[in-house]
Amino acid sequence: EQALFALQKARALNPRSVVACFYAADAHVQRALRLTNREGEAGPSWAKALELYQQGIALQPGLPHLYNGAGEVLREQARAAWERGEAPFPLLARAQSVYEKALALAPEQGFAQNNLGKTHAERARYRLSLGQSPREDLLLARRFYQESRKYIPDHAIPWANLAELWNIQATHEWESQLDPEASLMKSLDAAREALERNPELDDAWLQRGEALALQAHWRARKSQPLPRDFERAEQAFQRAMELTPDNPQFQLAASRFYLRWATGRLDSERQEFLPLLTRGLTLVEKVLMSRPSWAAARALREGFRMRLSPGQAEAQEELRRILARNPQLKQEWSGESDAHLP
Repeated sequence: EQALFALQKARALNPRSVVACFYAADAHVQRALRLTNREGEAGPSWAKALELYQQGIALQPGLPHLYNGAGEVLREQARAAWERGEAPFPLLARAQSVYEKALALAPEQGFAQNNLGKTHAERARYRLSLGQSPREDLLLARRFYQESRKYIPDHAIPWANLAELWNIQATHEWESQLDPEASLMKSLDAAREALERNPELDDAWLQRGEALALQAHWRARKSQPLPRDFERAEQAFQRAMELTPDNPQFQLAASRFYLRWATGRLDSERQEFLPLLTRGLTLVEKVLMSRPSWAAARALREGFRMRLSPGQAEAQEELRRILARNPQLKQEWSGESDAHLP
């Protein structure tokens, strides 16, 4: 807040300062992220950040970092729209447009290519969640990440983003009854490249966890589990959360992992799956303490309750109500093999 106040004074003294616009926009982005993680009203901060980036562009339209900043805001607004049950695609189209302008201004920087790859990857993830084919966006994202790495080979983030992309591809293959092993190995290779460049990149650990988790589930489905498959995934999720302990997205991903791990053990002795359910439920309850109306977290909590009888019928009915109000979540739950789920 002090930084915002100082930047407001600087802009009042020199309203044509592009530097003040940029840093004020960035301060509003950081504020919006904090509010999102605590379920504050982040919308006005996102809108103000976008307005400031656009003012900077109007003052000096040749600076690519202003377009990259505006694109980041639009992608975050798309994520917020998705979580509210609204279509994210118009906002992603706008993000793609401003990133393309950044690319035209600085084709050899590599950052706009990475951002375009991320935009297509996010569109692919949303399409997959809606039961649509993500193929075209996956191909475009892969192309942009490849170009980005050509210009910024020592940056870890494009590699972590590539790991995420291969995880989306592997999920698509899993849901299409295809073998995802090759895609998962590529995801793990990309995560390793990211961690070699930055061992503390939280998202690289998250993507490693996602890949190892899906690999463990696939091998368990084929009755070919390897020793410690699930434990290795758990360690990666835990490392991501250690690096960024207040990130609800990471906590939700780890909680979802525990639910699926426990689901695969429901036929075993209760003492084998109960600790997994307890760990996962603890995480999702922590998420809901900061974001109590987040539909994805509320649905996940009911998934745990349905396995932790008594109360299974009540939990199932509550899950149905959540999905009825949030159709973007239906594909995720309908794809579960567990008979307790709709």
